[in-house]
Amino acid sequence: MRSRLLLTTAIVAPMAALPKPAEAAPIVGFLPAIGIGTQALVGTGATLLTTLTASAALTGIGSFLLSPFGKLIIGFGLSALSNALFKPNIPSPSDRMVNYSQPIAYFDRLYGRARKGGPLAMTVFRGKRRHYGVLIAAHSTQGVVDWWLDKFVVATDASGNVQTDPILQGGKSYGNVRGHTGQAGQLVDSIWLSEVTEITSAHDFEGLSYAAAWAQKPGQEKYNEILPNGTEWQIAPVWDGNDQIRDPRDDSVGFSRNWALCVAHELETYWGLSLDDDMLAAEADACDVEVTDRDGVTGAKWELNGSIGDDMPMKDILAQMIAAADAFMWEKPDGTVGIHAGRWTEPTVTLGPEDFFSQQIAAGKVEPGVANEFIATYVEPEREWRESPSGVYVEDDTLRRIRREPALYMVTWHNQAARVLKRMAKIEHAEYRLAGTIGLKGYELIEQAGCGPRFARYVDPAAGYDFFIELASLKRRMDGVSFDIEAYSVVPSDFDFNAVSEEPQPPELTQLDDEEEVDELDDLQGANYGSGNLTPAIEWTWPEQDEIYSIKLRMRQVTAPVSEWQVVTLDPGTTSYIAAGLIEGETYEAQIKNYTVSSAGGAGGPDYQPEPPVQVVAAVVPPALTIDTVAAEPGRVRFTGRTPAWVLMGGVRIYRGAVGAAFEDADIVTAGTITVGSDTDFDVVAGDVTATDLLSNGDFADGSAWTAGTDWSIASGAASHVGGSAGNLVQGISVSEGDVCRVTFTLQNRTAGDVTPALQGSATNSGTGRSADGTYAETIVAPAAATAFRLDASAAFVGNVDDVSVVVDTVDCLYLGEADFWIVPVSDTGGAGAPQGPYTLQVR
Repeated sequence: MRSRLLLTTAIVAPMAALPKPAEAAPIVGFLPAIGIGTQALVGTGATLLTTLTASAALTGIGSFLLSPFGKLIIGFGLSALSNALFKPNIPSPSDRMVNYSQPIAYFDRLYGRARKGGPLAMTVFRGKRRHYGVLIAAHSTQGVVDWWLDKFVVATDASGNVQTDPILQGGKSYGNVRGHTGQAGQLVDSIWLSEVTEITSAHDFEGLSYAAAWAQKPGQEKYNEILPNGTEWQIAPVWDGNDQIRDPRDDSVGFSRNWALCVAHELETYWGLSLDDDMLAAEADACDVEVTDRDGVTGAKWELNGSIGDDMPMKDILAQMIAAADAFMWEKPDGTVGIHAGRWTEPTVTLGPEDFFSQQIAAGKVEPGVANEFIATYVEPEREWRESPSGVYVEDDTLRRIRREPALYMVTWHNQAARVLKRMAKIEHAEYRLAGTIGLKGYELIEQAGCGPRFARYVDPAAGYDFFIELASLKRRMDGVSFDIEAYSVVPSDFDFNAVSEEPQPPELTQLDDEEEVDELDDLQGANYGSGNLTPAIEWTWPEQDEIYSIKLRMRQVTAPVSEWQVVTLDPGTTSYIAAGLIEGETYEAQIKNYTVSSAGGAGGPDYQPEPPVQVVAAVVPPALTIDTVAAEPGRVRFTGRTPAWVLMGGVRIYRGAVGAAFEDADIVTAGTITVGSDTDFDVVAGDVTATDLLSNGDFADGSAWTAGTDWSIASGAASHVGGSAGNLVQGISVSEGDVCRVTFTLQNRTAGDVTPALQGSATNSGTGRSADGTYAETIVAPAAATAFRLDASAAFVGNVDDVSVVVDTVDCLYLGEADFWIVPVSDTGGAGAPQGPYTLQVR
């Protein structure tokens, strides 16, 4: 039989393979390097499988924190990324333990110690052997720690021959595996060189880490024992990763699991960013601090162990790196990046009400829905380096049980995961939450020694406040001199950790040996079902499974007394099940598994998954609202319409998010639910209901209320300036000194010059000059004795101005500018219907 050679450009020419800072050019292919064109290879029976590229996601990022979030975020910490941890949009460690063929092999990086597979680099049958290779990392590494073939650890001799049963039989090995680290001076794989004629000594693949292997076809009587899957083994070794980690403490370069050093390497080498060496050395020292777990085992406080690829969203990569060390990250004014590993650092910056243009403090109560149980999904080396649930960290066991389940895919020590869980719990149960806008004090925060803007002290003697805060995020506003902050109170002891008393007992791990391997099914989702029902129903869904499997789903009521599991067996091909007639407000949980009559245990098969079970609080789902009008008004938005004729109707909520953002990322902007009954007209507002526009005739319906200066005129619903002389368009207003005024106007048909908004009093406070068509929104602080609002045209300005508005900002006003809004129907027990929107509105 004619053999077929399957090659991939995932194995590349040495120089082309080496990653370079902030470059995104595709890596040069292996096939041209061999000297055989791809068409010629097709003619000889070869097939091009994959192409390794460095994604543009690794370059051209611009502002470090702008791209991942779509906002100019200067700094952020653990809580700002929590959504990406609860619903990660990246492969799990188990998902990365497979070998696969695909047209594109993305640029994988491996840090610390982890177990992973990778794309097939080559596969070819020669003689009685199947030769194949698996790409581990697109850079040089420290090397293999343990070889895993399928689900088993195997030992090898010096030549790579497997010395473990059942691959070793009667002194003969039916398998061989060799590791190549991509380090300088790497030679071509000797077996490939001797047995694969297309490979030459030039193909050393320096700069790539990969596993090369062969599997020999056994006789029929041994086939199922040696190759139980009917094909060559999946290669997913435990491997020590990047060996080019720079340590500024001693100017060394090598392998490291230190969180700070690994993150710095990722940011500097692949994201094109810079970090200060003195700061990095201090953070590396903080990560190396030795800690002890509940069993007396010691280790470094913060490590990074796992792999990432440029096919992963940047936000998820950041979330995994930040969460692994309870870290904070920020951008400094000089363009460098600051990182701060999880620990308490006494702040030197103190904030008070005088530093805020506006602020909100929520204090003294635990809101409904706040979690008090936290379980991490981390990587457990004792469980085949796969995802494993941690012990349950409980904060206030007197509350109703609500869980958070973050995925910590770059954490491989239960103690490290438990320390992160404690911090998540303390954040969720913070005594105070603070949000507001500050001025230039934001730069003082950013430049704060030791921790950057992560920590500060908040003092308000008049209100009796004196507490430390930790920032969730720091966002620079468009004026460049003010910042929006979101923070929560902390105490230094939040960062202490007594493993004996605080680290929860990890679950016991038991290895089950099945006679028949049944695919694990652990992707179960649950959501309230229906619209307008009078009793709740939950729909459980899962991916379609192989047609050989029936599905077993079990469900029970969680709230005490806990009910018995109710089990249903569903036909092959079923992907959903609706459980109806449930009790409003009760929590139900479910698990699922694939099932065959012949599987291990006869009628048992694999364990039910996921663990812990998926939980849903049963609630009726309101039907949709009838929306008549949606409008932006000064400091607020307004929705009018009619509720459905549904007896359980309770009201509505309004949400706000960035333009183009998903509803899941939006924030509620009403004070809870606005009560509206069934079959009733509604007129609801989110924001300051008292805010008014200080200007008259802002749409220039006529020339009233305005004084048109040199070269200004008002006609046809707009104010126009023809150029030639600088001039002002003025209207008298009444505001108090220090009032923050929200200014909005639209510039049209501009062909030259600029126009600048200003407030006139004993001094003139000007906004930003605008020289392009568009709608602009900004804030200007009123000077003393303010009497007028002006639009100042430069002598060269030619264009029209329309829709001018000035509104005094208050704590109840919605954020100024364009945003997306949704309205959500709510039942009388709090169950939410489908969000209706988004409606894009310009809030004045």
